[in-house]
Amino acid sequence: MKARFQVSSFRKSRWTPSIARGVLSLAVTLSLYFLTLASAVALTLPVGSELSVLWVLLSWVLVGVSIVRIFIVQHDCAHCSLFPGRRLNQVTGALLGVLCLTPHTYWRRTHLAHHRTSGNLDARGTGDIHTKTVAEYQALSIRYKLLYRVYRNPWVIILMGPLWQFVIHFRLPWIAPAGSRERASIYLIDALLLTILFAAFQFESGFRFVIGYLVAMQVAGSVGLVLFYIQHQFESTYWRPRSEWSRQDAALCGSSHLVLPRCLEWLVAGINLHHVHHLVPWVPNYRLREFMLHHQLDKTPVRIQPYEIPSCFRLYLYSDTSRKMVPLKAIYDMCEPPDSGRGKHG
Repeated sequence: MKARFQVSSFRKSRWTPSIARGVLSLAVTLSLYFLTLASAVALTLPVGSELSVLWVLLSWVLVGVSIVRIFIVQHDCAHCSLFPGRRLNQVTGALLGVLCLTPHTYWRRTHLAHHRTSGNLDARGTGDIHTKTVAEYQALSIRYKLLYRVYRNPWVIILMGPLWQFVIHFRLPWIAPAGSRERASIYLIDALLLTILFAAFQFESGFRFVIGYLVAMQVAGSVGLVLFYIQHQFESTYWRPRSEWSRQDAALCGSSHLVLPRCLEWLVAGINLHHVHHLVPWVPNYRLREFMLHHQLDKTPVRIQPYEIPSCFRLYLYSDTSRKMVPLKAIYDMCEPPDSGRGKHG
């Protein structure tokens, strides 16, 4: 399907960030975060019953839910779409990154690379869920097939992904080039987190606070990774070689619209309207729905209902012949030659 939309057909000024709306969005987001955090800290005291343990756990789960919105607002800053002006977005994004254990400058570079290459078969591997074609998978050794299946396993993504991504991977300076601003951002946030850890352990309940925050990050990371996964990993998604690739088609045909109740849509800062976000990433989260309805982008074929999410996790490979994502078992019914895939086979 070819997308039918002219980005030049609307006035950009109508949809650009507003300082007032940006401040309001940030204030409400931080209020939610600090309210849930204060409640969790107040409950993180020596517990005397199973019921109190459950309440403590629930309080940190709510902190994790608030961190989901923190991360997505930080994401808006990466696109300079929360506020007018690059500098204010950068500073705000860096500060929010501390709360969600994310080095903003490094993450911004990889995320913008994802926007430039989403749906491009010849430019995979940066800021995305690694996806192989059927032919590429067939050409792998048994060892690499197993590793790929483990990597794509939903339980690995949901349960182990947050720990790896936010607690380990983002703490490693060498993931960014030496001497770069991206590596400096990793050093800076690591130093801040070490300072916070040192301060926390000066208190008797400091260890419980750290464990509680890790629980919150596990919840936030799991929700975030599920959202991130289904944004581009659905049956009719868009993958094309560079010669056929179109950024607009990749946005409207390869980025999903997860249909959520309005309260949940607010909680995830409109990131569920991902097809609109990829089309016009400079539109702030608080104007995405208005933009979508104004331009009649709410009835696109990339709509996903919440009950369809589990089926998306069963899709492991992209078929060049059917131009669809397929489950592993489908490869036995296909006749793609093992050397027709694009990209690296390792």
